[in-house]
Amino acid sequence: MCCSFSFDSPYLNGRIREVVSDCALPISVVVCSFIGSYLFLDIELPVFSVHDGPIFKYPQFDKLSGMNLLSAAGLGFLLALLIFIDQNIVISLTHVPEHK
Repeated sequence: MCCSFSFDSPYLNGRIREVVSDCALPISVVVCSFIGSYLFLDIELPVFSVHDGPIFKYPQFDKLSGMNLLSAAGLGFLLALLIFIDQNIVISLTHVPEHK
């Protein structure tokens, strides 16, 4: 844990400030959710509608042309290559002796 805080502050001790800074995002979500749920009860919000049927409609695979299949295979290969290269770059950057 990085301790970049000054431990001689009159507000909170260093340990509490470090925990609050580490958990700032969940704390803010909980506080803002509480404020939105209990302090603004007079505001009416629209209710979400739920779809009964499928959201996406897929084409019949036997009706696809050869060009459709070839382009899907090419895009799939490029996506797999992107993920492979990205994973190798991340591993090579994080597994170096300088980063322990």
